[in-house]
Amino acid sequence: MGCSGSIVSTKLDRLPQPREEIIIKNLETNLPFSNKSLSDLMNSFKLNSFNDVLTYTEFTKSLEQLSWVSYIQNKNNSLGKVISLITRNNKIPVITLCFLSILLGKATLENKAEILFTLIDRETKGTIKAQVFKYVLNALIMISIEILPQIAYDNQCLTFTEIQDYTLWLKRKKNGLIKKILTKVLDGKNEIAQNRFVKRIKTIEKYQHFLSATGIRMLLFAEEIPRDIGGMSKVVVMRKRNNEEMFSPRSSELEIGLQTEFMIENNDRRVDDIMEISTDYAWDRVRNPDQEN
Repeated sequence: MGCSGSIVSTKLDRLPQPREEIIIKNLETNLPFSNKSLSDLMNSFKLNSFNDVLTYTEFTKSLEQLSWVSYIQNKNNSLGKVISLITRNNKIPVITLCFLSILLGKATLENKAEILFTLIDRETKGTIKAQVFKYVLNALIMISIEILPQIAYDNQCLTFTEIQDYTLWLKRKKNGLIKKILTKVLDGKNEIAQNRFVKRIKTIEKYQHFLSATGIRMLLFAEEIPRDIGGMSKVVVMRKRNNEEMFSPRSSELEIGLQTEFMIENNDRRVDDIMEISTDYAWDRVRNPDQEN
């Protein structure tokens, strides 16, 4: 199932891709998202939704429109795994499907940037605020490092420990990457218009890779580890030695797929703020950042 992997070069600072990344990337290309244009994916998911979520019947209709009938007939596949990780109360958040489409679908960089802006600018104001973009970046990153890597476990290409160690390593550097992308795209401003947004993304060179899942992981791979959390590696080693597992991808699907830890800096303290990738909580916060305390 495309599990093989060896060290190869990448254009992102010519860094070698780790074995885990090669395997995950190969499996992602086997997901049907990668064979469809981003516009087709977005239109199908959004047109079949009435309340920003898709029921199983509505999602099935989308799959039929996308000619993904084989995935309806056989639920034991990687697409089924991904969908199970983002489903809550038998409903699938359309915003999460749209984020997946941006990360995996076929489109030019400019087209992805335009569609992402339109997706964020729900009230068509023509601008988006920095805080809104920050939440969206967090969601894109967490989908790329928490949800998508699980298909490697489900296909028995990587062990749970291998996935956990790799994703924890990347997650440690998430906040630093978010800050850099915000700085590069917004250029110190509190909000940005669509034309400027697209233009900035086209010209920020390596950081434009945040619009693909493997690009996000390689950007994180290239980031330096924050000094103040450098001790985490010791925790990972101790867990491996004691054969301890924090959770199983099979038994904790909701926790993996629906919750993301968004670290908020507050002077010398950190607060873990749980942000769910769902329309009933996270997207309301994204659309109404002024309601934040």
